[in-house]
Amino acid sequence: MKKPVKRMKRTYSANGGFTLVEVIVSFALLAVLLATALTVLISFSNVYVRVSNLVKARSVASIIAEDIESELSCSSGEVRIYENAEALENKETAESGIVIKCRDKNHNQLIMSAEAYPPEENDAESRAGEYTKLYREIKSGEVTINPETTWYYPSKTYMGMKITSLTFEYKGGNYIKMTLKVSAGGNGTEYVTSRYIECFNLGEMDFNSEENEE
Repeated sequence: MKKPVKRMKRTYSANGGFTLVEVIVSFALLAVLLATALTVLISFSNVYVRVSNLVKARSVASIIAEDIESELSCSSGEVRIYENAEALENKETAESGIVIKCRDKNHNQLIMSAEAYPPEENDAESRAGEYTKLYREIKSGEVTINPETTWYYPSKTYMGMKITSLTFEYKGGNYIKMTLKVSAGGNGTEYVTSRYIECFNLGEMDFNSEENEE
């Protein structure tokens, strides 16, 4: 005669559901999984935002650097570097600074800077952190041929980014080093680019000399 086989049966609560302990453990595990998933999601989101802002900052820096290089490489003379707008007004040239002046390819006097210039109170706030070109007035005797003109990119070109630093440094011969820093969001990250620009039409005597200074 075969012996009866004992079968283990799971004991359920009286209503056939889960016990309170099982429910609490399940919710605890679910909370841990959700917290982990949320942490990973936030981390990936932060990385995406940072990379996106760096790409935007790089694009802005490239646009501005290309324009500056185009102007300086084709300059027709009288390259001057100034520490700031005040030094420009006082005609105090320097080996490095945040303002540069030259003659463009059409011999017009051009000033380039990320410092709002001219430093008018209402304009300085709106153009702060943006690249500006100022074409000086052209006169023939007492007749004004072209009035003083300020040129700048529209704000949407910056895609929410701002220039934090734009500097120029004379490196000897006919070379200018330009260093441009663009903010990449509000977390202090910056995109930095430097270029050595050769002024093809100029010689060493065309740089920071007071000769022909107006």
